[in-house]
Amino acid sequence: MKLQQIRQIRLTMIQLLQSGRKYSISELSDELEVSERMIRVYKEDLEKAKLDLEKAMQNTDYVEASRLQYSVIPELEKKIKNT
Repeated sequence: MKLQQIRQIRLTMIQLLQSGRKYSISELSDELEVSERMIRVYKEDLEKAKLDLEKAMQNTDYVEASRLQYSVIPELEKKIKNT
């Protein structure tokens, strides 16, 4: 698989996840034509970071919320795009 194809897969995955619709691992795997394991790892990391962001906001921990929102989550999204 070429690097450009991999990048397109990750970008499409981010777009699908940001659409608000819930996807199963197998649906994403089929849609993107990659292994379920790859989908599972990145999806779990991104979802955990988003939950941590919500928790930080609820606890008025704005330093942690900013770190998650502007560093961790974009880095995970970038990781998905670049694999």
